[in-house]
Amino acid sequence: MATIDINLATRFLFATQIHFCCMYAVFIWDWITGILSEYRLIWKTKWTPVKALYLFTRYWVICIIPYVLWCYTVDHDQDTCNKIFRSPVALAMWNQVGSEAILTVRTYAFFGRNLYVLGVCLSMLGAIISYQLWALTTKMLPLPFLNGVSGPCLPMAILGQAHLLGFFVAPLCFDTIITVATLWKAVAMRRANGPSSHIIQVFLKNGIFYFLLISGANLLNGIFYFQPHAEMSAIMIPLSIILSPLLACRLILDIRQRAAGGSNNAYTSSEKGPALPVRIPRPFNASHTTSRNGGFELRSRPNESHVEAEQEQEDPDYKGVDPTGSYHSVRLPSSSPLNGIRVEVAKNVSVEYR
Repeated sequence: MATIDINLATRFLFATQIHFCCMYAVFIWDWITGILSEYRLIWKTKWTPVKALYLFTRYWVICIIPYVLWCYTVDHDQDTCNKIFRSPVALAMWNQVGSEAILTVRTYAFFGRNLYVLGVCLSMLGAIISYQLWALTTKMLPLPFLNGVSGPCLPMAILGQAHLLGFFVAPLCFDTIITVATLWKAVAMRRANGPSSHIIQVFLKNGIFYFLLISGANLLNGIFYFQPHAEMSAIMIPLSIILSPLLACRLILDIRQRAAGGSNNAYTSSEKGPALPVRIPRPFNASHTTSRNGGFELRSRPNESHVEAEQEQEDPDYKGVDPTGSYHSVRLPSSSPLNGIRVEVAKNVSVEYR
């Protein structure tokens, strides 16, 4: 049996406690600095599954981490620890569940609301929750105090079993599968639609960064559990249970901010002419009035996909991949000396009038 350096273990325990406090401070700072955006993009919107997930993930962490800090940073006697050592793990587990659920929603949306993808993701998430609850209730013991008298109430695995390791590695496996699948989809869409695809640009700017950071937080936690020095095994737990939900909440806010900021696009011109139908590859807001100064103008022509897009505006996080877009009309000059006019409406989409 390996011996533990008491002095080294004491220092790493103190570092872990400081790490918990610092990560909670970062979470509160992020919440305070983004409270106006949260009010505008979350609280003032209609109730949707994404809104519910955001509020749960954000405020669950704010409410339960003080109790976790009390368990992990305050010295308790053995009787107290025997009663409460499972409770902080049970509460903090749902921090990760919230962030994993948000990743599931984003993956579902990115795959065009594919129910098969949603079913697979929910099945994996359900399996992880079941395993964590089983390991929590049957495979954990209170960690002995370093001074033998009192100390923080930390859990430890049963000797010879690695279920505590699996408790934290399971979310890492989920994140890895989700991220790899999403990257594969992004590469496939890039090959099909080109690098200028609107969906690809939104994902690269607002999705992949958060996917990789959330996976990286769980990866670091897993690495520290795999390394041979037991004194260091818990030092990255705060990164996994606090940073992951922070990034998941920020992902929702950034995507909704981008959707809100990009909703006022319009194309105008200066001459009248015949109206031609054109397909726009993304939701487009155009005026229905006729220009008096001549030129061409865009007119919306609702179809099924356009109506669906309007409904999805209520919850931008549920937008799927709609390769067909919406129909609009473009009014081109009727008395042009040129043989033909080519109008670039959007990247990779054009209309010719002859």
